Amino acid sequence: MRLLTPFVIAILVTACTASPPPRKAAATPPAETIKVSEVNKDLLKKGYKVVKRDGKIGYCRAEQMTGTQFKKTICLTEDQIREQARRTTETSDSMERQRWNPGCIHPPCG
Repeated sequence: MRLLTPFVIAILVTACTASPPPRKAAATPPAETIKVSEVNKDLLKKGYKVVKRDGKIGYCRAEQMTGTQFKKTICLTEDQIREQARRTTETSDSMERQRWNPGCIHPPCG
């Protein structure tokens, strides 16, 4: 056991003093430029940030997930945001129509 202790200490000292292998520099792609004329200013006012990925402009914002305190970054295209708004309006209108015209509930239609 006494012979093993100096051997272990020597290995630890050697491992700690050895220099780590050189790191390769990470290649960062050049930032894509976005023209002001391509950006929807209304979406910026709603809290979206502009990003450009694969040559397409996207709009990202942090949204709190239901049932948690954590936020998640959601990125959508302008068309996806427009479609989401259309579906939300459509669903809201449908719920409003049902509220004022519930149909045959009591007594049963027949």
